[in-house]
Amino acid sequence: MKLKIGKKDNYLRREDRDHYRHDLLKERQGALSFFLLTGMETNSLISEGQNRCVIACVHCDSRVLSPQSATFLSQAHPLPTPTQPKDQPSPNTEDLGEWWVVDDMFTFDNIGFSHTVGNTKYLVCADCERGPVGWHDNNTRKSYVALARVKHT
Repeated sequence: MKLKIGKKDNYLRREDRDHYRHDLLKERQGALSFFLLTGMETNSLISEGQNRCVIACVHCDSRVLSPQSATFLSQAHPLPTPTQPKDQPSPNTEDLGEWWVVDDMFTFDNIGFSHTVGNTKYLVCADCERGPVGWHDNNTRKSYVALARVKHT
């Protein structure tokens, strides 16, 4: 979003500043802000233990999963944050507790896999390469997509 700055006054108009703050919050918190702003609850996203709607990238709207293609799992697991400070030996992580589990990597409509780190590959959007939106366990061959890092449409 481009900021509209007055040439003479060199300040942001109030409504532009509010829109900018809203977009910045959305960028920082990813899909979590989508949940907060729309009032969606996790139960409204699940039908018979699976995803009820299309799962898409928060940034570019690229389709990640089709409806009824992943199973819901409630279990805490750390995932690296999307932005990391420079020159840091280990990545910052956040514990996320709600996941879409995908049994076969070919179930995805659109996803990218990182190089293997330990026993894990991280999942990113294949179109805009932003993420991580989840992780893939090389032992079980299952992929986990964080509900808080994707959009449900």
